[in-house]
Amino acid sequence: MKAEIEAMPWWNGKRVLRAYRRAECTFPWNWHYHPEIELTLITCGSGTRLVGDHSGDYKPGDLVLLGPNLPHTWFSRKTGRTATANEAIVVQFLESAFPRTLLDLPEFESIRTLLLRSAMGVRFSSKTAAQLETQLRALTKSDGFEAWLKLAQLLHELSQTDAETLVEPSYRNERAFKMGSRLGKIIEHVESHPDEEYSLGDAARFANLTSSSFARFFRKTTGKTFVDFRNGCRIGKACQRLVESDQSILEIALASGFGNLANFNRQFRKSTDMTPRDYRKLRNPN
Repeated sequence: MKAEIEAMPWWNGKRVLRAYRRAECTFPWNWHYHPEIELTLITCGSGTRLVGDHSGDYKPGDLVLLGPNLPHTWFSRKTGRTATANEAIVVQFLESAFPRTLLDLPEFESIRTLLLRSAMGVRFSSKTAAQLETQLRALTKSDGFEAWLKLAQLLHELSQTDAETLVEPSYRNERAFKMGSRLGKIIEHVESHPDEEYSLGDAARFANLTSSSFARFFRKTTGKTFVDFRNGCRIGKACQRLVESDQSILEIALASGFGNLANFNRQFRKSTDMTPRDYRKLRNPN
């Protein structure tokens, strides 16, 4: 599966940027790209960040600028206790927000250089992230010309700081698409059918690799073992059932792909730091 292009429903020909707070119980795998430039600040949660051929961990204070059409995904290490356990501030803007005639002005030279670097993904220090978080939050509450001015100011300040380039110079999008083809389909299948008996061997055969090679490839790319990832998907589905259904905990355990209640309770506590019963009470106090 190639990286999927993500349509931007906010684009209506009348605005060139949007800034918003993204808050979810978990950030799922979503290997995608879009023509907009994107600035993302993680404010809560942790997991794995994939950008092009780069793989790394993220946590609060992770601030990354991505250029147009650069495949990426952030996905959580564990399902959170609440609907806001994982949070990010996201700014997306069109290249036309800063046209070439503007970027050619001497006053915009540093911003032009920064946007050129963003084609390979740029990560800023946690210190820079802390200094700019208030401005990013303010941007989510702005619109029109005021929002554009705040974005220009943010980009200017970012252009004055040291930053790490994420993607290797030799990277080509086809390489990311190949990774997506081998890994994306497997991840998509497990996330869509977490209750199925889908073993490491099954995944390795699908990827045309030996089990040991696939295990190393999966862990290096995602930061998780295949079994931990599969169990995490099952726990996520179980959390949904605990909140939305009246099924017993045993029924949910079996329906989520766990062979017995003891293993389900153990894996659930490992993932959420609480028992299934406590999770249900927390989400449904009545």
